[in-house]
Amino acid sequence: MFKRTRRKIVASIMAILIFVFAAILALIYGSSYYETMNRNREMLESHAEFFSLTDLSGNYKENDLGPDIGNLAKGEPKPGMSGKKDFRDRDEYRLSSFYSVVISQDGSMLVAENGNEIYSNEELLELAGEVNVKTNNIGTIGSLMYYKADKGGYTLVAFLDNSLNQKSMSALLKYTLYGGILAIVVFFFLSVYLARMIIRPLEENHIKQKQFISDAGHELKTPISVVSANAELLAREIGENQWLANIQYENERMGALVTQLLDLARMENVTPQMEIVDFSHLVSGETLPFESVIYENGMVFHCEIQNKILVHGNAMQLKQITAILLDNAVKHSTAGGEILLTLKKEHGRAVLSVINFFNFSSIYLLYYECIKSTGGFFMGFQTVFKRYEIKYMLTQEQKQKVLKAMEHYMALDGYGRTTIRNLYFDTDNYRLIRRSIDKPAYKEKLRVRSYTQADADSTVFVELKKKYQSVVYKRRIALPEFEAMRWLAGEHPCPKDTQISREVDYFLSYYQTLRPVVFLSYEREAYYEKNGEDFRITFDDTILCRQEDLSLKSEVYGTPLLPEGMVLMEIKCSGGMPLWMTRVLSEQHIYHTSFSKYGTAYQTMIFPKTKSVNTHKDKEAA
Repeated sequence: MFKRTRRKIVASIMAILIFVFAAILALIYGSSYYETMNRNREMLESHAEFFSLTDLSGNYKENDLGPDIGNLAKGEPKPGMSGKKDFRDRDEYRLSSFYSVVISQDGSMLVAENGNEIYSNEELLELAGEVNVKTNNIGTIGSLMYYKADKGGYTLVAFLDNSLNQKSMSALLKYTLYGGILAIVVFFFLSVYLARMIIRPLEENHIKQKQFISDAGHELKTPISVVSANAELLAREIGENQWLANIQYENERMGALVTQLLDLARMENVTPQMEIVDFSHLVSGETLPFESVIYENGMVFHCEIQNKILVHGNAMQLKQITAILLDNAVKHSTAGGEILLTLKKEHGRAVLSVINFFNFSSIYLLYYECIKSTGGFFMGFQTVFKRYEIKYMLTQEQKQKVLKAMEHYMALDGYGRTTIRNLYFDTDNYRLIRRSIDKPAYKEKLRVRSYTQADADSTVFVELKKKYQSVVYKRRIALPEFEAMRWLAGEHPCPKDTQISREVDYFLSYYQTLRPVVFLSYEREAYYEKNGEDFRITFDDTILCRQEDLSLKSEVYGTPLLPEGMVLMEIKCSGGMPLWMTRVLSEQHIYHTSFSKYGTAYQTMIFPKTKSVNTHKDKEAA
């Protein structure tokens, strides 16, 4: 592992150095080449600018160029007229070799200058002929740089011998490469040394860590063996026991973990042993130690494991991942929440899923919408609730005094006075409400709510409501009435595949015989706090219930649940109650009461019926 790391460090350093060296070399060579070629071009242009046949007319006879050379010189421009620099007095100009070929308008050519005579006149004339047909006025041919200039009565082709500069540039490149390669070799050995120095502390720490793991593993094996032996002896004395079985199982798992630690201490790369594993049996065993932890924390644990799911894998690692998923679900769930573990086979693969439903601290959503027509606010379509719900029984007189005290703090929401209709679902033996009446720490119920007299297409709300240690958790999903009722009757799946719909599906499958058992309706006035806080107050009256005509489409009628003239006030808040509200309750001598609409309906209307039916059956049996 560390050898590979050292190699990577050395390779990284050398790659950076080579890149930097190549960039510097390209910059030096490129700038030098550009500067040299630019200077040669300027000298060649200067040579052509100040070239004149008049100065050379005495050196040639008339038949050397066809017409009299003096006549050709008459049309040439005066030297220096184009404004080009005059390099003739510079040392580099005098040390350079220039060649000049004159071409008349009829194509006749004459070598006017032959520098150091490295090239013969025939070679120069041939080169000038090639240049004359080119479109570019400046360029290179071999080691010669050429420049073609129009001199009035003739064309001048001037050459500059560039071979010396090319040799100089080649020498510069060669010696720079030699120096660079030598520097790279030196830096290579230096980088190897630096890599060793960098890795050495890490390597020493790794050795110490391996030693610690080895020592700790050997130390842990002793107490694990002792616990295992004592647990086995205890099992012989007391027989089978769930808690003792958990201790033995966890001790075995700890022993396997210690074995893995020792394996890690012996080698860097441990290939896990793969085998055919009964994943169903493994997961079932792994859930047992967590059941007590989950229930002690006030949560509900549901486990759905398909039998005989075989996988090819490492049993210890599969146990670890199962334990990690369950441990995380427990850590990130709140009291009153539910944890669902499922193991099933899908498309030839085993799928293990652990879901914690109620982490409200991260998914609690609340928002408001503005009603411009009323200038107020109302609570928008909210799907998740976590709050306290405190109930008070008021007379009409007390209600009016509370409303008077609320004027500066609360406002009626945009719905005004609303008739709310509810269908409560329960099992054939009323399991949900009977458990609720017993006032357990945890209870739950399912209902469908409508804020108007519904038709098939009206929006209704399927609500799953749970309460744990005075905190209410509510999830709801909006659907058309006919789709909601078909879904809850088991005739069709929910058209919305969401977390909430899956929770309701699980609720339905768990209780199996759920059906509508009570219709509850009431008139409600709801108020929200003006400063935007999550504080609401509702007043419910005319609470009616019935067991027939169980439909949200029907009219409102039934048996009253409240004494005449009484009002049920409910305070809903996620935190503490405002001081002004506590002062109002104290001044008006209004005290908290325990009142459940469905619970009262069951006790006053449903339970007497079931009791009389059971009494009649007992008499018949007698």
